[in-house]
Amino acid sequence: MTVADAGEYQEKVEELVSKEIDLEQVNIIGNNIDDILEKDVYARIRYRQDKQKIKIVKKSDKSGDKFTAIFDKAQKGMAKGQSIVFYDKLDGGKCLGGAIIS
Repeated sequence: MTVADAGEYQEKVEELVSKEIDLEQVNIIGNNIDDILEKDVYARIRYRQDKQKIKIVKKSDKSGDKFTAIFDKAQKGMAKGQSIVFYDKLDGGKCLGGAIIS
């Protein structure tokens, strides 16, 4: 691997690591989305992944309300179309709902 190849590889890896993801099809069980906005909740993207602390924020524009999940720590390998599930607690706790990564 050349130095140039290594640089390109590093750029691609950095594209896969992010603290923020846009959400679509947000569904909240028994609550209104406003009940959890800007509050610490926890999320899991993969079945065996440890729950991660996030905040869900609303970003409105002309096309309507958009939501973004902001993680405390950068996450690897999040891809469009994956599901994200929200929980109220790190250990145990109840499922608050979920969304699709857009």
